Amino acid sequence: MVSVVDLKNRAIERLEGYRDNARALPALVHARYIKPTPLARHRPKAAAGSYSMRKHKPHQMHSQHRASCVLVLQWLIKRLDIATRQCVFVNPKHNIRRTIYIPEIARHTGLCERTVTRVMDSITRAQYVLRTVIGTTNQRYHYYLSDQLFRDLKLDISLRVLSNRLKGLVTKKAADANKEKPRSQSSTQSAPTGNTSPQASAHQAFNKPDLPQGKPTEAQRALAAEHLAQMRRRKPPPG
Repeated sequence: MVSVVDLKNRAIERLEGYRDNARALPALVHARYIKPTPLARHRPKAAAGSYSMRKHKPHQMHSQHRASCVLVLQWLIKRLDIATRQCVFVNPKHNIRRTIYIPEIARHTGLCERTVTRVMDSITRAQYVLRTVIGTTNQRYHYYLSDQLFRDLKLDISLRVLSNRLKGLVTKKAADANKEKPRSQSSTQSAPTGNTSPQASAHQAFNKPDLPQGKPTEAQRALAAEHLAQMRRRKPPPG
């Protein structure tokens, strides 16, 4: 069974083939010249109309931009949460889980922020990355890796199996938590409350754990004798 680390390592290795072979990721071949999505901040030159498109074949992404796409995609895969498909920064020590930023990607990949922004636009047009706006501004995004990327990398089946297994673990954990709730509720219900009857309070008084064990004292004998005498008076005379 494939693990999360194995899946990410395989995806990173197969992305290396895109450096020399542009057809390894077919959706990225002409991604720089596809009409941008509403979230894209930089329009490509062909879409902006600065020069006419080729008639015999569309413009193809150059090798330098392909190499930048490989670096960014590899880093995003390392930050991928398999269950949600979101690229996040996680620090369990300080309980931090947040979205990633363009300056952060540039710092870890060694690219400039402008190049990273263009790469993010390209892989978003290719539908390898899905991004949603955080809040009302267009300055921050949530980034998600799509199934199309892993389908082109021939890893979609492994991703689906791993995702289903993680969902099963989450469901099992929730079911175990629900089983423990009735036990805790029953224990709280069985605990004695302050609104008890006089008979119950008297019974608890006679069963106190701090009473001395062994032979009864003179006071206990007198109390028992008085109780027996009361019971004999209540007994009706024989007819």
